[in-house]
Amino acid sequence: MIEVFTALTFGILFFKFGLTLEFAYYAVLSIFLISIFVIDLEKMLIPDELVFSGLLIVITYLLIFGSTHIYAYLLTGFVSAVFFLLVTLVTRGKGMGLGDAKLALLLGSIVGPYIALYTFTLSFVVGALVGIFLIMIGKAQLKKPIPFGPFMVLGFFISLILNGIVY
Repeated sequence: MIEVFTALTFGILFFKFGLTLEFAYYAVLSIFLISIFVIDLEKMLIPDELVFSGLLIVITYLLIFGSTHIYAYLLTGFVSAVFFLLVTLVTRGKGMGLGDAKLALLLGSIVGPYIALYTFTLSFVVGALVGIFLIMIGKAQLKKPIPFGPFMVLGFFISLILNGIVY
């Protein structure tokens, strides 16, 4: 399934961007994000190595190709991370973990100020719908945690495909 999803993702990215630098950028980031998706789903853990390596790629890309917007994009990542950190602190880690805040740093830095709210709103909506469905069919319980990282990654991919990323 991972290979099929990765191939499908690359195909959609190629259809959207063609054989361009943007395609390469999002394809590489997709590898990190798909890995985060699977690891969080299986282990309820978002590896720092993947998040911060992805962030290094984003910063490098922004420095080289998006210099007029780099501060807005990095600030969006920071604000996103602070929001998710506050949710983690308010819920005492029961609503979200620190990995979600770090992933928000990466995703917010990728999508920037124009798409971040859309991306994270999609994440919450998709997560809530899937959570309700899993509870209804007896595969989840209200007190049992469900990893949120996969929904953040899905929200990113949906917003990328539907809206594109504005530089």
